[in-house]
Amino acid sequence: MSDWGAIEVITPPAGMPLPLGLVRDWVRVDDNASDGLLITLIQAAVARTELYTGVRLFTQTVRMTRRGFCDGMRLPTGPIQSISAIEYVDSNGATQTLDGAIYEFATGGLRPKLVLASGQSWPSVTPGLAAVQVTAVAGYGGINDQPADLRLAMQKMVAAWFEDRCEGMIPQDAIAILDQYRMPRV
Repeated sequence: MSDWGAIEVITPPAGMPLPLGLVRDWVRVDDNASDGLLITLIQAAVARTELYTGVRLFTQTVRMTRRGFCDGMRLPTGPIQSISAIEYVDSNGATQTLDGAIYEFATGGLRPKLVLASGQSWPSVTPGLAAVQVTAVAGYGGINDQPADLRLAMQKMVAAWFEDRCEGMIPQDAIAILDQYRMPRV
């Protein structure tokens, strides 16, 4: 069971991580008659990729919640570009913002974590499902920052679903790629 609750997207990505023109070329469609279906399939492939791997493909702001603090808190998504704020409900029930001097952020690639700074301790929190909220900017950045093989996995999904005219199983060769980026559940 995860120590983290659902990840809420605060600011969605500014664009699609998989360009329509690239997908048209991949599925060998020369006109825009199938664009509506292709866009839907691209959105499904992006959603499946992010859900399966735990990574964010394009820059977006997310809020992650958990019951409390612990040292070496692995974040449930990545890559993390920056931590915007860490808020918590203190033992008196008041919402507080954690001082940035208390923790250090270790990017760790796809396995980012928060650790206590030297000589610091985590504050006490009111027991609850969302006692700690971490707001962060996550994602690879723009289209040119994503790993090419992740785009290839999504193209494979879209092509298989386009051929069958439905969203279905993730093709095995795409899963083999996605598995390389899959974050451990924390």
